[in-house]
Amino acid sequence: MKAVVMAGGEGTRLRPLTENRPKPMMDVLGRPVLEHILRLLKKNGVDEACLTLRWMPESITDYFGDGGKLGMRLVYRTEREPLGTAGGVRACADFIGGEDFLVISGDGICDFDLAGCVRRHRESGAEATILLHPESEPLEYGLAVTDAGGRVARFVEKPGWESVVTDMANTGVYILSNSVLGLIPEGRGCDFGADVFPEMIERGRALFGLRADGYWCDIGSASAYRRCCLDALEGRVRLDIPAPEVREGIFSLSEIPRSALVRAPAYIGENVHIGDGASISHSVIGSGSAVGDGAEIRDSVLIHAAVGPNASAVGAVLDEGAGLGESAEAFCGSVLGAGSHTGYGASVMEGACLRAGERLPGGAEKRGRCSFSLRGGRVRTCAGPEELLRLGSLAAGPGRIAVSCGADGRERALLSAFESGARLAGADVLVTDAAFEAEAAFAAELFGVRSVFLRLDGDGAELSFFGPDGLPPERAELRKLAARQDGRETACGAGEASALSGVREAYVFSAGPACGEGTAVSGRGEENRTLARALGAAGPSAGAPGARLVFTAQPGGFALTLRDEQGENADAGTVAMLLAEIAFRGGAPAVAAEFGAPDALEELAARHGARILRIGRDGGARRLLSEQRFMRDAVSAAAELCRYGSRESIAALRAALPRVFTAEREVEVPSRAPAMRALRESCCEMSAELFGGMRLREARGAALVTPLQDAERIRIRAECTAEEKAEELAADIASRIKSAPYRL
Repeated sequence: MKAVVMAGGEGTRLRPLTENRPKPMMDVLGRPVLEHILRLLKKNGVDEACLTLRWMPESITDYFGDGGKLGMRLVYRTEREPLGTAGGVRACADFIGGEDFLVISGDGICDFDLAGCVRRHRESGAEATILLHPESEPLEYGLAVTDAGGRVARFVEKPGWESVVTDMANTGVYILSNSVLGLIPEGRGCDFGADVFPEMIERGRALFGLRADGYWCDIGSASAYRRCCLDALEGRVRLDIPAPEVREGIFSLSEIPRSALVRAPAYIGENVHIGDGASISHSVIGSGSAVGDGAEIRDSVLIHAAVGPNASAVGAVLDEGAGLGESAEAFCGSVLGAGSHTGYGASVMEGACLRAGERLPGGAEKRGRCSFSLRGGRVRTCAGPEELLRLGSLAAGPGRIAVSCGADGRERALLSAFESGARLAGADVLVTDAAFEAEAAFAAELFGVRSVFLRLDGDGAELSFFGPDGLPPERAELRKLAARQDGRETACGAGEASALSGVREAYVFSAGPACGEGTAVSGRGEENRTLARALGAAGPSAGAPGARLVFTAQPGGFALTLRDEQGENADAGTVAMLLAEIAFRGGAPAVAAEFGAPDALEELAARHGARILRIGRDGGARRLLSEQRFMRDAVSAAAELCRYGSRESIAALRAALPRVFTAEREVEVPSRAPAMRALRESCCEMSAELFGGMRLREARGAALVTPLQDAERIRIRAECTAEEKAEELAADIASRIKSAPYRL
């Protein structure tokens, strides 16, 4: 069998380690990652490989040549423009010929039994087999969901926790029949995960997923690279280490002085100088490195780097030519790029990065990267001015950006820091008077710009992002913030700032005329005060004596609850159904909703011969939701209900809806992702939708199952036509989660 090795990766997230080398040439225990992969192929009977190249191709071709030193035949294809994973393979069609072939990434480490996987591929009759590997923290990977027979049913690309439905990561190792090449257009960009495999699923072609036992690590970041090197030291991955084992767990090509303390596991390359009293443990010291007298190296990787006397590197990576000065410190997660240096007593703090060639003066301190987490369209970070300044520079991008916050003085101060960062990055900043998130979303639509709203949340700051369509951006867009941190330095700009008032008035007006007679608003906060103004209704402070309809906007201003004419309360899900029913009665062929909106919306739509388009599931859903503001904004929703309520009874409208009862459970699990996979496997008799979580359907009703963001827990929300059935279904799924056997 022949192999195509994808070795064109630039390694953006690995910068600065990939400033001067392509990602496949990262050194792991004395050999490039790509060499370890080629040796694995040779071990599994693959003697011929075609390498697809793009970023700094000469460094690969010069090192490997024709492959003779490895006992292989190597040929190369260099892409002038990126062709994607599948497009790059299609360019190797003349090399592949008419047989089955193997595709593997040249920038990760694995020790799979590839020959055994090929046999299973052929036995299954698959056209394509994807090798899968379990990952308990799968947010950085593409995930594949398989059915009971091993066929791939769905892909989930780098999800948030709320969308994790399995732990099976796509390793980028594929066994393909020649027929798959016919699905790949020639000469233009095409990806397996985004294009080819989804098309195979849609056509019912034989696409299978196979769990590959063994070790796999995608070296996508500096922390992943360091972990891979240390895993190899510990024997977690089967690699041929090109050094003798001079003591148990210590591999060295250099003399170790008696005055130095070297603890296993450790790897020491050629021509390494180790000073008196130096301490090395659980570390990789690459060839040509130097460790000064009294220096401490722990849990670190040195690539031809120098650590000065009495300096300390703990959990750090030092690239070629980097120098940690005398008595300086590099803390966990820090990276010193090629040729960078620190002065005496300097500190490279946790998670900090020195760019290639950067100089850090003596006694100076380099702070860590901007740390934040993603939650849907929101970013949570530390509530400090430095963090907000840096986040502003990352989020700015080209053009204009609108910013706003609540009335709290600290929020205003932190917003100023964010604004300054955006302006320094060259963006023009519109500072609006939006007072809550829904108004900020409206500002994005009003001005056709990106918008950010800042709110303090406990000990952190939460920033809600919105695109020009008024909706939160896709997760992939927010992930680019992290990628920008790892990019090359860009020149500072000098963006302008403008203060714009009137957004709040325009927002109130945008809901259209609403008859507020006989209505009232309850609840606290600016959201409800604004709602009362928009409806011309009695405000929260006036109470609601004798009101027919009482509305409450939820925090943020997106969701709405109400009390109808008969005193019955309707939660946000029921309000969504009321709004959909009004739209359908008005002739709307479709209504847009979030994936987690009530399942009963589907029955409601079917009654009218209409459709529910769910975000993440259906094409066109995002565009339609942007147009149907009443389905995503409390003020617009209340205005719509008021207009209907002035003609007809909301209580009567509600009586016409499908009868729904809900029940919720939370289940603590050892690990969320494998628990979700095990649940799917144990519920194979139920139909399932796998998009923004897992929606299971059976005779009793439906249940939405999602992992929590911040805890090893899974939430179940069951929805049935009877209260006892909802409780039963929630309890049944909770029991299955607790009892389902799974292995990490």
